[in-house]
Amino acid sequence: AKGNPEIIFIAGYSGVGKTALVHEIRREILMRQGRFIEGKFDQLQRTVPYSAWAQAFAQLANNWLAESEDKLARWREIILEAVGDNGQVLIDVIPALERITGPQPEVPQLGGLENQNRFNYTFNRLISSLATPETPLVVFLDDLQWIDPASLSLIESLMAVQSGSSLLVVGAYRDNEVGADHPLVASQERMSGDGDRVRIITLADLKSVDIDHLLADSLQLAVADCRDLSQALREKTAGNPFYFRQQLYALEADELLFFDRDQGRWVWKAELHQSLEAGGNVVDLMIRKIQTLPVETQETLSIAACLGNRFDVSSLDTITGRSQMTILSELNPALQGGLLIRSNGDFSFTHDRIQEAAYLLIPKSDLPRMHLEIGRLLQADIADESFEEHIFAIVGHLNTGRA
Repeated sequence: AKGNPEIIFIAGYSGVGKTALVHEIRREILMRQGRFIEGKFDQLQRTVPYSAWAQAFAQLANNWLAESEDKLARWREIILEAVGDNGQVLIDVIPALERITGPQPEVPQLGGLENQNRFNYTFNRLISSLATPETPLVVFLDDLQWIDPASLSLIESLMAVQSGSSLLVVGAYRDNEVGADHPLVASQERMSGDGDRVRIITLADLKSVDIDHLLADSLQLAVADCRDLSQALREKTAGNPFYFRQQLYALEADELLFFDRDQGRWVWKAELHQSLEAGGNVVDLMIRKIQTLPVETQETLSIAACLGNRFDVSSLDTITGRSQMTILSELNPALQGGLLIRSNGDFSFTHDRIQEAAYLLIPKSDLPRMHLEIGRLLQADIADESFEEHIFAIVGHLNTGRA
């Protein structure tokens, strides 16, 4: 907020609470009249360049559109002044910006590297105009273990070029999936040579005492009264917060953990321990949870998982041939069950493990044909004027189904 651009990396296992930690700063950002935007890289869409950046700046565009016409006009003026004749360069990657700037003149086609350099230059000018001490900007990019090379290059460009901007980039990644040869590691080393702008925070699983107190607080019991359950859950989940919480939900759903109204407290059955020992990993647990939903919901979730962590109803309409009202009805049980969230008309899985579980419901032998069908249906349905926007996703599906 003082005009010193920074980047913070949050590292840790899936489910350790990286995203939850980052979301804790949103209140502070709003108090400083700042903006918090976020995007997420996707395991199934690694070939789509700048996907998380596009998601984040689509949020920013939606925020501007919700403001008064005077404020919107001011932002439009600021953006157009910053990008000059290169507005289309940004719109090609972040289509939502066209709703703010209006149509922009076409730009000359350049070679691959020249195109990337032009984009980085224009994007840097945009950031310089937006991230000011009066309006600090925080961009959260999740799941950097799946980042594409162009997005990684953009981060490095921002840290190298920006000076005096009130910009904070926060990137979260699973450090157990980022080995020494991962491009992110080399990128971090290059950026670390530039003063103290780069910091890495590594999150560990919850310690025994934290699990004890979290469980006691959840069940409104003394720590001593639930220590045996706490130990069993700790051994099962290794202190991973997401797995711990989902395991509690599963035990309650199976009526092994329940509220005894006669005693006025939570109690658990003796066979709970055997159930924990026999249960699988966190993905197995999420598969079981999805399988309790109606069959139509399961099928729709599986198709949605093929599209990525974030998806829209119109794409599902194209793929399934069912009406949007029918699809919304089918997704509702998953929404009520906390497996999905809805924002700005789009849906997203509340956690990668849930998307992974929904994807695994499709037999492995059927996946290539499923992706091929999705690619062909999307290709046939998308209008010419928006085809460029979707081409990488379509080609990704067709490549997966090429056999």
